[in-house]
Amino acid sequence: MKKLAEDFVPHSKLIYECLQSLVPIYKQKNVTAEEMRRNLMLNLSACPNLMLQPPFTDTINCDILSFDQIERWVVFTTPLCIGYMQHQECLEMFRNVLLNGHVHVLYRDDTIITHEFLFKFLELVKNSSAKKLIEIVKDTQLASFQNARYTHREKRQFLRSALREMSLLFTDQPGLLGPKALYLFMGLSMARDEIHWLLRHQYLHWFDPAKPSKLTKGMAKEDWMDKSLPELLFLIEELRTLARKYFQVIQRYYVEYLCGADSCTLNQQMEQVLNILPEDEAILLSSFHSTVSSLSVKQIENNESINLRPLRLDWFRFQTYTSVIRPTFSLTRNSTLAKTINTISFHSKLVDFIDEVLTETSDLSLFCFYPNLFFENFHICFEYPSQLRYSIAFPLLCSHFMSCTHELCPEERQFIGRKSIDFASKVIDDMARETKDIIAQICDKHCELNLQLDPMQSLPFLLDHLKKKHRKDNKKQNQQQQTSLVKPGSESIRFNREEMNFLDKMNMALSEWCFALNYTHSITIWEFTFFPKEYLYTKLESLFNKILVQKCYVEVNEKNEKVRVYLRPTEMLNIIESYMKIMLTIENHVHIDITKAFNNVLGQQSQLIDSNGNATLTRHYCDLYIDKLLRNIERNHVIYLPSQKSFLSAGKSDPSHIESIQHENYINYNEMSALCEIIGVVGAKYMIEQVNGLIYENLIKLKAIVSQNKEILQSLRINFDRPDMMKELYKRLESKYFKIFFSNLKYFTTIVVGVNSYFDSIKKKIQKDSRIDFLKDVDLALVSLLNIGIYLAFKSLLTECLHEVLEKRLPYLMLSAEEFSKNFKDPKFELLINEMSSSCGSQTSIDTGLYQIIKTPNSSRFNFKVKKKQIKKIGIVKIIF
Repeated sequence: MKKLAEDFVPHSKLIYECLQSLVPIYKQKNVTAEEMRRNLMLNLSACPNLMLQPPFTDTINCDILSFDQIERWVVFTTPLCIGYMQHQECLEMFRNVLLNGHVHVLYRDDTIITHEFLFKFLELVKNSSAKKLIEIVKDTQLASFQNARYTHREKRQFLRSALREMSLLFTDQPGLLGPKALYLFMGLSMARDEIHWLLRHQYLHWFDPAKPSKLTKGMAKEDWMDKSLPELLFLIEELRTLARKYFQVIQRYYVEYLCGADSCTLNQQMEQVLNILPEDEAILLSSFHSTVSSLSVKQIENNESINLRPLRLDWFRFQTYTSVIRPTFSLTRNSTLAKTINTISFHSKLVDFIDEVLTETSDLSLFCFYPNLFFENFHICFEYPSQLRYSIAFPLLCSHFMSCTHELCPEERQFIGRKSIDFASKVIDDMARETKDIIAQICDKHCELNLQLDPMQSLPFLLDHLKKKHRKDNKKQNQQQQTSLVKPGSESIRFNREEMNFLDKMNMALSEWCFALNYTHSITIWEFTFFPKEYLYTKLESLFNKILVQKCYVEVNEKNEKVRVYLRPTEMLNIIESYMKIMLTIENHVHIDITKAFNNVLGQQSQLIDSNGNATLTRHYCDLYIDKLLRNIERNHVIYLPSQKSFLSAGKSDPSHIESIQHENYINYNEMSALCEIIGVVGAKYMIEQVNGLIYENLIKLKAIVSQNKEILQSLRINFDRPDMMKELYKRLESKYFKIFFSNLKYFTTIVVGVNSYFDSIKKKIQKDSRIDFLKDVDLALVSLLNIGIYLAFKSLLTECLHEVLEKRLPYLMLSAEEFSKNFKDPKFELLINEMSSSCGSQTSIDTGLYQIIKTPNSSRFNFKVKKKQIKKIGIVKIIF
């Protein structure tokens, strides 16, 4: 700074004159919030009669000039003209600048602590003016650290209310954007300056280790936090959106203004000075006037491009030419002409340069260089419910980051572009995740309320009612029991509407988050487009997919081991329906197709694994029914009741076994119907294939037993005419499973294809057998037949329930399939038609699934291969067995 002051010694007087010219502009901008309210600043509705009248000002370009930039000029130019700093107004302006803040920017996030910086420099300068400045610096240092934050807090509060009113007014009446465009840009510029001030001071007090500890002692983090900052950012974005949306309104208004009022005013000024202007200046001024007067609204209606940059360039040339000291014409002596052309220059920007004006007045790309502050202020939305709906302002801010790049530094575009994309993606993802968590909590609460309506929950009330009849004397105990029992619906009772319960708070937060996500359809950042609603859709789909799997079982510790207790399909179906009902209400807040998410998730749940490779409901319930229920029927003594369409555990369950399950709770008509609705057609088909595999396993066991006793059975077939030996054989065969064999023989005969045709002839051949040997594994064979009967009963019940479910959901498709299977009787396609019918749950003459497993000569699962004659012999011997 010392070297810079030495270099500027020849220009110090000129710099001082520039500082003096800033005094009236600085006084106009340096006002408190109370003065703004008193002067009705930015208040469009204060004078309804003047609503359509544009504001008239002599310094229109300075009205939208950054106040932060003016303060920087004062801070960095005052040390360059210390010798001339005798004017009281300049010293007072310097004092006010130091009182307004203690951090000023050099470039982007490079800042200086102003008082320390000036004090170190002024100590090196030894004159009377420097002493005055040192005294000012010392006097304002402590006051700046202690009081500046309160002044700017009041300003931000005023700007929030002013911009909110402006936004509502422009949204309702977009035509006011024409005459009141200057107020729009003034409000944006002032709000931008306050946000920049807050960011730099927040960084100093929160993250900068170089902050003066003595002056910041006792200050908490909350002292520099603005909990309403998201709302101010949102209002800035909303006004920017309105300006871009109704750009043609502003453009049309100022084209008419330029070719009308401005052209006439300029013509009057030209008549007075045209005779005394030199030739070059006269040509520039005439060209200026002709360009303005030639504008027409038809150019906008015909979508013709309007380029007024040459006009503004002519104004710069005119200023350059007339700033030289000439005896004939001086711009300083003709200030009226200068003000007129300056106003026309600003109006021309609102015709073809409005995007650049918006960037100049409301650019918030400074957040790019303060990532910690960006996310700190974003997380304010999570702490204060009133700021939730304004959280969308932060991803919208990321579109500003590219405006801080420059053409002369192209390599910086990649870095800043990626940074803006990362910021926006993380913020939108956090918003969608928070919305998803709120929806999950609401759904869980509604599931709890839905569970209260379960018939099993009425048991405590029935018991309490019975106890009251026997104990009427003990009133206190009865009152305690009544208070402990809460009836369903009591959560809706409230004495004051202002009292909010848990669901009220969650629903309010949900509506606020959904407003934020639904505010804009897309956000374009550096050639990338973000869709906030798609983020929410993806989160909700993953939530529904995850919840379905988590809710289907509960892990319980039994005997120091974790055991999964699966919910019954009816309970699981109630949970799914309650979640779907609640999630459907999201469509009232956000325009997303939640039904599409249901279809995608339930379609994945009918498969074995979902798109992420995780186990689904089909996998879990197949493990339950196939591995834990059907494979354990022997140990639990399960029987099938055709009249009730239910399985029943006839004996006591094994208490030593940890996973002992009551089959009647899971395998009945209602539970199987609910299971078919949950896992769908694909899941039911997979479960049927697993049951066919179990049947085939037992057939293999029977085949192995028959093969072991093949010779004995052959001798029985030959020597059956010897009564003594047959009598002994019958006594051996009359075991406790013999009756079960005949009760399940009808299921066995449906499996072995063609066995009915051989049954009568085999009975006759048995009478010719004469030799008898001891038969082995009779009990094991009968148990296998019992298992096959149970499996077939389960399979029949599952297909029947599937058929009923499909008739409810797809009545017309099921009717078409039935008609097709009845009328199309081509023998070549009989197996295909049967397969189609069995997939729909219809009864068929041939079980195609079981037929395909038995028919396969090389089974990868069992490696079973025999010849046709051997199959025939084994089938005959099985009947004898």
